[in-house]
Amino acid sequence: MSTADLTAGQVLSIVHSLFPGAQLTSWAPVPGAHENLLYTLTLSDLSEMVLKIYAAALDAAAPRREAHLLRTITAETGVPVPRILGHDERLPWEANGGEGAHAWALLSRLPGISLLQTMDALEQTELEAVAYELGRYLAHLHQIPLEAFGCLLDSGPHDHVREKGYVLSQANDWLERCEVEGLLAPETAAALRLCFEQTLALDRHQPCLTHADLGARKVMVERGLTGHHVTGLVGWTRAQGGSPELDIAKLFAWDFRQASSAQKGLLDGYTESAELPPHFWERLGLYEAFVSLEALLVSHRTHNSRLLQQAAEQIHRYLEAPGGGERGNHGSATYV
Repeated sequence: MSTADLTAGQVLSIVHSLFPGAQLTSWAPVPGAHENLLYTLTLSDLSEMVLKIYAAALDAAAPRREAHLLRTITAETGVPVPRILGHDERLPWEANGGEGAHAWALLSRLPGISLLQTMDALEQTELEAVAYELGRYLAHLHQIPLEAFGCLLDSGPHDHVREKGYVLSQANDWLERCEVEGLLAPETAAALRLCFEQTLALDRHQPCLTHADLGARKVMVERGLTGHHVTGLVGWTRAQGGSPELDIAKLFAWDFRQASSAQKGLLDGYTESAELPPHFWERLGLYEAFVSLEALLVSHRTHNSRLLQQAAEQIHRYLEAPGGGERGNHGSATYV
């Protein structure tokens, strides 16, 4: 399904399943590349919403997972997320369909735009302040304990009660697929596998709730009287039980890699509400290499040559760094 497949009449039929008689003033695809179809809607009463049509390739639990989290996260953590107004497992015109049906959700629209759209235009001090707010929200999110590392509200092949068991299982799967696709040289894959096997740093005992797909695109911000502020986090389909470093690595490996002020702000905000382990930088390096393996596969599948190059460079930086990517303890770290 592409944006051209949806008509105004079809959009209105979804809206009418929740709000009979409502009139559609405008609708448009959300700019940028997205895994799912996203549309902004404005109704005649000026209320604004987001229509999300989930990709059929997502695991079946993803829409249910996101709906559950959007109903509970803000109440449990104070982290602002969209309100879910309604959802279903198939589109109205797919009522009698089976395979190939598309789950959908109608969500309230958070104010502002994504951080990705504006971060290059922000002054360093303002970017640091936005990242500080984001760090505080992440610290609150990560205080929600879960029972296992891996899938949430469903079981997965790599689920494990121990952090290292989960990371090893998932990393080995990605490494094997990268080798099959020719994305990693055998000696590089072997060296990275050895790092995961021999590390003593993956020793977190309690998994916590993680966004697990966090990037500047998923952070909504809005300009206020005192500068930009975080208005919420979106895109919760891949949330899982994990470690805080998973979410931080997603940001530091990509969108915040060249933004030292954003790195500093996020960690300052995070440590105001939660503690980081003494070997945080070693763990972060491992997780940056970990998320880069997934990025290699995603970029190969989506023909994203830029991401492919970035992920490969990230892995080589980790393997070539002293101590296998360790950057020291949080207190004496240089933000790079």
